[in-house]
Amino acid sequence: MKFLYNTIPGRFLLKILLFKRTLAWLSRWLNSPYSKCLISLYIKKHHIDMSPYRGQEYRSFADFFARKQDGICLPVSPNILISPCDASLSFVSIEENKKFFVKDSWYSLHDLMPDCNISKCFENGLCMIFRLSPDDYHHFCYIDDCYHGKGHLIPGTLHSVQPIALEREPVFRLNKRMWSVMDTKNFGIVAQIEVGAVLAGGIVHERADTWVRRGEEMGHFEICGSTIILLFQKEVREKLILEENKKESMESSGECQVKMGDVIGYFKI
Repeated sequence: MKFLYNTIPGRFLLKILLFKRTLAWLSRWLNSPYSKCLISLYIKKHHIDMSPYRGQEYRSFADFFARKQDGICLPVSPNILISPCDASLSFVSIEENKKFFVKDSWYSLHDLMPDCNISKCFENGLCMIFRLSPDDYHHFCYIDDCYHGKGHLIPGTLHSVQPIALEREPVFRLNKRMWSVMDTKNFGIVAQIEVGAVLAGGIVHERADTWVRRGEEMGHFEICGSTIILLFQKEVREKLILEENKKESMESSGECQVKMGDVIGYFKI
């Protein structure tokens, strides 16, 4: 990534890699049986624990990347906010001018969600950024009982979401992404934006326009890195109390590690 984003030859190669025909060819190859040779190399490089996937067989690297675990254990209390996925989590406050600063780039609510009538609901709210790494599980779940609306796909390019790319490009404004709104039981109106990254960047929703339960699978990413952004309204920003270990990690490094279903914090009633 340093070569691609920090050198002239690398940035020239990056343009070729981001060319749609190149991406389409790579996607076809990664979905073919010929890509199976990458699986063992990928597991070794990223130190992936494969014990939860014993007995599974994969037709291609893409099939391996979309591998699925069993269900997750959830906290009982409904006022506990859980993580939708495995990721490195950071927080950004959305101030009155609707601009917020993420990894050396300024963003507006409109950059993430072009529907102004919906995006304005999150003014003075809270933005949570879940950055998935190659070794993370790339499925995601619902954070609460809710009505999940229709998914809206925004075409775009497929930059990496690793820190070095975030420092060089306004990735969340450029990349392909899917946004949808959830009317949740305990946390009000919540918007979720899935940001694709690198290669195919496929974003799959299992369902839409329906009632769902907390912890049920919402969808998954296809092939390589990605990010999930959650937008909360002002009331959640004011009443959310971070879990103590998460708070300490945020204060020391600006990020904390979470797994799907982990307690992020408590919504003060």
